[in-house]
Amino acid sequence: MSFQDKLLDSFIAFEQEIDLDNPIHTYRKNALNRFESEGFPTKKDELWKYTSLKSIIQKDYSLSVKSNPKVKALLQMSFLDMKIMRLLKGQFISIIRK
Repeated sequence: MSFQDKLLDSFIAFEQEIDLDNPIHTYRKNALNRFESEGFPTKKDELWKYTSLKSIIQKDYSLSVKSNPKVKALLQMSFLDMKIMRLLKGQFISIIRK
């Protein structure tokens, strides 16, 4: 299974964990549909012509929706009303609102 297929499949599992009525979900769904039709950018795309994603795409990632309470709470939020999300080494720390 390709990395793109894994991402598409993981989104289905992701949707089971979130509030589908959240306004941000429309943006997520539109982005996923665009990714599904266009895939990853290649060197044929003008803005990506000097960037190779091979090393990223060819790795075997394990994707899952974590049942961490902080992550669940974060996924339920609307990012439209936040100003800054703080991360430390890729881990969610806090949100600073407007």
